[in-house]
Amino acid sequence: MDYKIQNGKIGDESRFAYIQVEGWRAAYSDILAPEVLKKYLDIEYVTSIYRKLMERKKGNGLIMQVGEKDHCIAYWDRARNCSESNIAEIICIHSLKDNWRKGFGSKMMKRICDEASEQGYSQMIFGPMSRFSAS
Repeated sequence: MDYKIQNGKIGDESRFAYIQVEGWRAAYSDILAPEVLKKYLDIEYVTSIYRKLMERKKGNGLIMQVGEKDHCIAYWDRARNCSESNIAEIICIHSLKDNWRKGFGSKMMKRICDEASEQGYSQMIFGPMSRFSAS
């Protein structure tokens, strides 16, 4: 199946929010309590977060289309809470359930690592304790 990954831009915030909300709904509705999950399923709230990030040109947003349909998003930036300047952080990666387990997440991860490496980062973290090489 054909896919393409592009950089997010102002105007894409609702696309990012939709994928994040639906990804959370599919992945966590049987795990998290409804009152906890509610905050993460508020499409307007999530859209506003992406709008602020994009308006401030903060971080690197990526969106993947599979065929002609949006499927996966990722956001990464220089690692927060880290004094080393060569470490990038994956802030989020979300996808829609209809294409889970088909290798698209791996393709998105490769794109993130390639971009981070091109920008001079040598390590990537998901959180403070997990690191892997960006090259």
